[in-house]
Order: sequence, then C-alpha cells, then structure tokens
Amino acid sequence: MRKVSIKNYYKPTKLIWRKIGDSMLIAATSLSAFVMNTPLPEKTKLWLVFSINFVGVIGKVISNLFKQD
Repeated sequence: MRKVSIKNYYKPTKLIWRKIGDSMLIAATSLSAFVMNTPLPEKTKLWLVFSINFVGVIGKVISNLFKQD
C-alpha cells in the first residue's frame, strides 16, 4: 500500500515515483522551450510557460510525498 503524507516528504522516495517526478520536470522545461519558439502572442507564451512549469514543479513535489515501503 502506498503511504502518502506530508510527513513523508524527507523520507526516501520509491524509485518509480522519483522517476515520474523527474520526468515531469524534464518534460515541463522541454515544453517551455518549445512554446517560446512558437509564433504565438507574447502574453499567451508567458502564460503557457508559467502553467507548464507550475504543473511540472507541483508534480515533482507531489512525487516526493510517496515514501518507500
């Protein structure tokens, strides 16, 4: 059973969850770079980059809440 708790943030994270969190962060930065090179209005680009990075960072933080059994 998965143990998800705020108390588990600093405990060792299971390898699969660490990989998922790292992958989300890498994908977010890659997508941000791609969005900055698209022909969209500047305001739209900034909001897209902010949203993508926000989701990536939140995904990484949430993946740290799963402790290793």
